[in-house]
Amino acid sequence: MNNNDKKHKIINIFILLSIFLFLIYVFLVIFSKTDNQLNLFYDKFNDLLADFFNVLMYISERNPYNNTINGLAEKAYLPISYLILYPFSKVGKYYNFSSLSQCYTNIGIFLSFIFTLVSIALLLFSCKKLCEKWNINKKVLIPIFISGIFMHTIERGNLIIISVSSLILFLTYYNSDNKYKRYFASFCLAFTTCLKFYPVVFGLLYLKEKRYKDAILAAAFALILAFVPFLLFKGGFDNIGLLFRNMSLNSKAYNSINMFSGLSIRNLINYIFYGNLRLNKQFVINLGNISFYILAGLSIVTLILSLLMNNKFNIISSLFFTTIFLQSNSRFYCILYIIPVYLLMFKELNNKNYKKWIYLMLYFIILFMPIRILYNVLPVGAPINEYLSVLLTIIFFLITFIRVIKDFIKAQIGGKNEQYNSSTFSL
Repeated sequence: MNNNDKKHKIINIFILLSIFLFLIYVFLVIFSKTDNQLNLFYDKFNDLLADFFNVLMYISERNPYNNTINGLAEKAYLPISYLILYPFSKVGKYYNFSSLSQCYTNIGIFLSFIFTLVSIALLLFSCKKLCEKWNINKKVLIPIFISGIFMHTIERGNLIIISVSSLILFLTYYNSDNKYKRYFASFCLAFTTCLKFYPVVFGLLYLKEKRYKDAILAAAFALILAFVPFLLFKGGFDNIGLLFRNMSLNSKAYNSINMFSGLSIRNLINYIFYGNLRLNKQFVINLGNISFYILAGLSIVTLILSLLMNNKFNIISSLFFTTIFLQSNSRFYCILYIIPVYLLMFKELNNKNYKKWIYLMLYFIILFMPIRILYNVLPVGAPINEYLSVLLTIIFFLITFIRVIKDFIKAQIGGKNEQYNSSTFSL
């Protein structure tokens, strides 16, 4: 068996195993005597598409930062993230609604279907374009679209799918020979940044490759998308102060132990030390916060060092880790930002170190698996998938951190060479 055949065999086994786990999940949902598998979705579908419908209520009167539904802390995003859903709110007349239960009208279900369809189509389109750029077989996209993370995100109705799609389109075209595609990439980076902010770190690729003009254009787009939409809200630029007020409230809310959740080391520590060991509440909060800052700091160090060298996989992985570890409220669906890392894995797969890539594939198998395991077995009575995802992602990060440090030290000892030459770097 030649190396190419071996590579395709490994990929096919990975895809088949993902499909098998998905089919088991479907079987368990249909035939299980309990509804434990529905815990893949928030509150077992009792909060269906809440992120979509809530935003429709927040923006319906063009005054989201003063809207008190669900509290002011929930209105802590730039105006573009509300404005793009404003037309939906007008069609559904959401200015008359004040609770989620009122949103499930016929027109509401239709609007959510359109939004979901557009989100899926955009993600599929962007992933296909990146596969074409990196010369990857598009069948590797199957595990993404049958993953538990993807299904969970669809159920939430969150804008993160649009944000991730924009990020992937940026990676596809940011170094294109066609200047118009590069302009489009700059817009995509600005757009995803104004939706979720933290993907802004991917703009460091411009500095890595000395594409300063493109970086300036992206910054200009970001300023326009960040501030011009304020003029379409009641109060105009007065909303900037309200946004900062709400961001402060949001930060305080999500530093509470009751809000530790998602892809966060705080969530893992809360689960172990408070949910199981029942240690002092304030101690667990302090431990979670300290761990958060340590992990965020290490991710920044890893990113800086990886950018000084030319290992593509380390750079994209470090950008992903920084994107999720700097967030005080990194929800479970934020794992979708790992898609570029996932796709790059298949591009970099070679015969030099198959064992390394097989370990990574096992990580993605567990990460993407929709089956909820050990529900109600552990003391806190919750599926461990989310906590396992946090733990494995932190392990993945620490391995990357050690590898980057090791490569950097080797490069220092050996003197600067092609590892440092940014002119040889290209995704």
